[in-house]
Amino acid sequence: GIGVGSSYVHITLTPSTTYRYTIAAVDTSGNFSTDYTPTQSATTPAQGLIAHYTMDQGTGTAVTDGTNGYNGTLCNTATCPSASGPSWVAGHIGSNALSFDGTSDWVNVADQSAMDFLADQNVTVAWWVNTTQGQTVDVWPEMLNKVLSTNATGWEAVLHDSTDDARWYANLHIASTAYKAYGCSNVAASAGWHHLAFTRSGSTLTTYQDGVACANPLTNAALSGDLSTNQPLRMGVYADQTSNWYAGSLDDVRMYNYALSGTEIGALFSGQATLATTHWRFHGYGKAENTEWLASEDQTRTIRENGQVRLRYGIQNTGIVSIQGYPLQCKQDNGSYQTLTLTCGSP
Repeated sequence: GIGVGSSYVHITLTPSTTYRYTIAAVDTSGNFSTDYTPTQSATTPAQGLIAHYTMDQGTGTAVTDGTNGYNGTLCNTATCPSASGPSWVAGHIGSNALSFDGTSDWVNVADQSAMDFLADQNVTVAWWVNTTQGQTVDVWPEMLNKVLSTNATGWEAVLHDSTDDARWYANLHIASTAYKAYGCSNVAASAGWHHLAFTRSGSTLTTYQDGVACANPLTNAALSGDLSTNQPLRMGVYADQTSNWYAGSLDDVRMYNYALSGTEIGALFSGQATLATTHWRFHGYGKAENTEWLASEDQTRTIRENGQVRLRYGIQNTGIVSIQGYPLQCKQDNGSYQTLTLTCGSP
């Protein structure tokens, strides 16, 4: 047996692996019942991007997750959805971003099991921020969080530590204890976009700012504990939905169920990670030279994982061919093309 009790948490699971469990009753003398529950099975989720909010809708009261459909709603105080919630503004990545007024604007994304990070499950959260919100006594402006209002469990990304420290920080709440790692500097010191991220890798919490790991990551054995909560993902307000309002813009919010490497986070900052959802064109393969198609078209399929972009050519994943050595170009946000060297392996 692997555990005795009314509940059991199985840790150190391998992604994309099926585990099977059978339950039996046992008395205080250690005697097991002869009747067992039918074997139950569960498959752990694949490692990858689990939510991505590009903020490029530009209109309406919904913010769309392009990965798993974990869509959110724009809210104003207690009203969700609300046309008086966060406003659409020009974005840093893509066409649009969301601007929060610091008094009543927030985004609500309903709780999803894929966003509930259990013990020993690594995580990355990354986003772009543009704000000049200053420090205020007893105010901790919440950029993003998925946390209980009691701070018993969950995580937060906070702009300032009240007036104690101007730096932003990531805060993990595990078994009612907070574990805080600060960012590199005060990103609200002047207007402009900054890329922020934090990772939990085992027992280490690391923050990143503009593609660079900040000094002094936090290491503590307890950091690998359970972060799961039934709370929604919130943007712009604390868990009570009445305090610690954030004033500024957010763009390109991403959540991964693994810890990205420093190189991968650097790629998010430099924009290279948008390759998996952008426009492609080949020279000498597939369509005519200089012909462009979207990655979502039937003839192509792109997958980004572990910092690499794999492209499969063919219809319904058949007829996959090697394109090693052929030039591949990615269309940048400014309309120009970047020529890449692509090496393909077996799918």
